[in-house]
Amino acid sequence: MGRLANKNILITGGNSGIGLATAQEFDREGARVAICGLNERTLQATKERLGARSLALRADVSDLSDLDTMFATITREFGHLDGIFVNAGYSEFLLFEDVTEQSFDKAIAVNFKGVYFTIQKALPLLRRGSSVIINASVGARKGWPTTSTVQRRGRQTPGKDTRPDWRGRRSRRMAAARRANAPPLPDSSLRRSRERIGFPRKP
Repeated sequence: MGRLANKNILITGGNSGIGLATAQEFDREGARVAICGLNERTLQATKERLGARSLALRADVSDLSDLDTMFATITREFGHLDGIFVNAGYSEFLLFEDVTEQSFDKAIAVNFKGVYFTIQKALPLLRRGSSVIINASVGARKGWPTTSTVQRRGRQTPGKDTRPDWRGRRSRRMAAARRANAPPLPDSSLRRSRERIGFPRKP
């Protein structure tokens, strides 16, 4: 039996990249995983990898009606959540003078509004002792050319500013930042991340 047996976990942006790798790892550890994303083809392909117990839901995290529909489905199918990985994000690498209102609004809508309301709407489903992980950006602390919108997207802010509202819930919160050109995560990094949020070590 895996270390995450009988745990229900939501991963936003779970159909590609870090989200996909995390979904597969958590599935191997016995969790029942729900993922969301925008690409129907990759959502269904990921669901086939995760198996029959998983959920693959099309949802735009910047659209509150999509979030309501997604969490209604999770409530019906899972009943509760033991953790969420707030991973969905948007980046468009443009020089400062080339950033348009449209690209700026898109970054804010997904990377701040989407993070904030994903956590807010997940709260009623989260059990005491659950975990909330935000996939933040190192761009919030260190800048490069073409990353001005990433630097200001505030992906770590919801995790910090909501602390007073979480008193009494006994839930863990963590923001994990990874450099933009980092190679794929090795198993050792995934293991350390699981241990940091309270998942038990392998014997």
